[in-house]
Amino acid sequence: MKRILSVLILFAIVLNFTGCRKNPTTISETASSPPSASPTASATPAPTPMPTVKPTPAAKKVISASGVYNGRADSNFIEITLANGEIKEFMMSRDKISLKEGDKISFEYTVSNGQNIIQSIKKVKE
Repeated sequence: MKRILSVLILFAIVLNFTGCRKNPTTISETASSPPSASPTASATPAPTPMPTVKPTPAAKKVISASGVYNGRADSNFIEITLANGEIKEFMMSRDKISLKEGDKISFEYTVSNGQNIIQSIKKVKE
């Protein structure tokens, strides 16, 4: 008896979820479209294409800096203490250079969408 009741409840839940999956834009488009005179005409109007806006490429300013490598923040970012004492995170792939904590470095980076992205990096000999 419990098994039959469980199956019925499960069936009711599945049936409930399948009935709730309506696309509201389809309902409003068919309700607002006038009846078509031709049987071959489409009931739903063709979607109008969205205008594409190409962003103007801003010249990325390359910034030169130096500091001390503190280590990886995660797999994409490293942490550097800059010469002025400020600690910042920079995006850098693993294959650019092999660094150890405490290495003195000089590097060039750009800022894109609020992210500091290292373009070139090298160790500085003490």
